[in-house]
Amino acid sequence: MEINVVSILLVLIPLFLNLVLGAYILLKFHKDDQNNVFLLFLGSLISWQLLEVLIRLRINEESKFLIDSYLCFGWIFLGAFLLHFTVLLVRSPLKNRRLFFVINYGVTFIFYLLYINYPEPVAFSYHPFFSDIPVTRPGSPDTFKRAWIILQVFSALFIMGYFIKNSLRQKRQLNRVRQVRLVFIGVLIPAIVGFFTQWLLPLFGVEDIAITATSMTTISVFTFYGMVRYNLFNYFEHISFEEVFKKMKSVMVLFDSNLNVLLQNEYTSTITGVEISSEINLRELLDDKSRLALDSALKSQSKLNELIELLIKNKEGNEIPVEASVHKIGVVMGNELFLLLGNDIRETFQYKQKLMVFNKYFKYFLEASNESFFELNPSTKEISWNDTEFKIFGEEKIELLYSFTGLERFFNDANPNWEFVKLKNWIYGMNRKPISLFFNFKKCNGEHLYLSLNAIKVINDQKGNYRVIGTVRDTSSEYEYFKKVAEKDVILREIAWIQSHRIRAPLANILGLVWMLKTDRDIELEERNELLDALELSAEELDNVLKDIVNKANEIDA
Repeated sequence: MEINVVSILLVLIPLFLNLVLGAYILLKFHKDDQNNVFLLFLGSLISWQLLEVLIRLRINEESKFLIDSYLCFGWIFLGAFLLHFTVLLVRSPLKNRRLFFVINYGVTFIFYLLYINYPEPVAFSYHPFFSDIPVTRPGSPDTFKRAWIILQVFSALFIMGYFIKNSLRQKRQLNRVRQVRLVFIGVLIPAIVGFFTQWLLPLFGVEDIAITATSMTTISVFTFYGMVRYNLFNYFEHISFEEVFKKMKSVMVLFDSNLNVLLQNEYTSTITGVEISSEINLRELLDDKSRLALDSALKSQSKLNELIELLIKNKEGNEIPVEASVHKIGVVMGNELFLLLGNDIRETFQYKQKLMVFNKYFKYFLEASNESFFELNPSTKEISWNDTEFKIFGEEKIELLYSFTGLERFFNDANPNWEFVKLKNWIYGMNRKPISLFFNFKKCNGEHLYLSLNAIKVINDQKGNYRVIGTVRDTSSEYEYFKKVAEKDVILREIAWIQSHRIRAPLANILGLVWMLKTDRDIELEERNELLDALELSAEELDNVLKDIVNKANEIDA
């Protein structure tokens, strides 16, 4: 018996088309449940068509039975995958029913086990054109298996037809109706062919006609057309606005120009305590300040889509801070519709309140201190202060303080300062340790300021970008105080030197002269007078030293 090439091509060409279609869907489209199940359906169809090709090659009996045992799952599970895909395509409630999957796949799997484990081998009948064709075995469950597959296919057609009938008048479902209609037509043709050739005719003893696997190509053709024309298998096409609106964990309110709430999601209903189906005006949920902010956003087109802060009141009277934006979505029956999108920022709001209190007290601290805080951007050389620089520098140098370039010019030209050179080298150098420096700053009025500067480098990211943050403190009073202390210290040192050096000579002379007068009894009158004169001179010298000490002491008290 010769191989019929035409018969083989009738199955081989659809097999190749399905392989290409499967690869295209696998590589191009999102891997969601619907696409994955359709790929399983294509895989089972490819397996069935491959079985048909191999059998028509006129292989030996042993190989024929072996190949059928491996590839028969394709046509047995074809109906199960098709029904599952249909349920996902029309978003039938069955997709969430466990019983549906147990029956759909469980019964199919039982028929598969019965088919491959039946005592009698698979029966084939020879046809001059189609070669060997699998037929039902007498007394076996083959007939019921085929009936089950037909039931699955026609159930899929019924579900698609029911969806098309109920969704024709819904404009938002129009594109999906077109998609389902194409799949319906693609399934209907092989379903009718299979019903007659694989089940009904054999019941009346008519020989099987093996064209069902070939006719299944219409599913591939219509599916491909649906992809090109109506975005079938497009993931975003099948995102349900209702589901997104319902499940979003954000405040979502649809309202008209009069602020009448038309729709709100579950999250909004939960935080406000207002039932989803309740008729309410948005003004009832807002405080006065929030109403003004919302009205301003609606009246000004430029403020639409911008973030605004609202306080939404719940049933208990508590105010919930929400950061929201208003978006105009269209006009329906003469009414403008708006969508409010917002996030509950209660936690952030609490931190913000604490930060405001902290900033308030920090401002008091800055006003009470004699320090000025600054931030320097080394790349732009801009300097930012905290509004306390006027206390230190006055109004004259204000332009100078906001540019590091201006400070460079001042310290290098008008009043060279090596401390400033150290500061510049530190700012633009690799050293990241904190730095402390002192500056002598001369104001326009001639007054000198003695400043203490402490600064650190704050690294912003891994690329090495940084800022210099520091404080400047006016230490002029401390400087003057320590200057006076140093001057007094010099005087005290001089007093100590006088006491230790100048006072010794006259005091030693006096002590020596007194000792001579006491011990030398044979001294003459003239010599005695000379000793008394010397004693008087030493006393006067000692008196002068003591007067110098008193004068130095008076300088300390002055």
